[in-house]
Amino acid sequence: MENRNEVERYLVDGCEDPNDDKLDILGWWKINASKYKILLKVAQHILAIPISTVASESAFSTGGRILDQF
Repeated sequence: MENRNEVERYLVDGCEDPNDDKLDILGWWKINASKYKILLKVAQHILAIPISTVASESAFSTGGRILDQF
């Protein structure tokens, strides 16, 4: 098991129940950060992406027309 890379170890490791309402993905990564150091960095980049586009849409809608028709 020690000769496997992190992705192989992660895939072989037991899965959490995705239907569990108590599943805390950030807490899971906090607990397993030392086990999957490289995958943690990938997860940090992915989990940092906002889930909603409402903030960006409202910023553009309140900005008014920046360019004229020409």
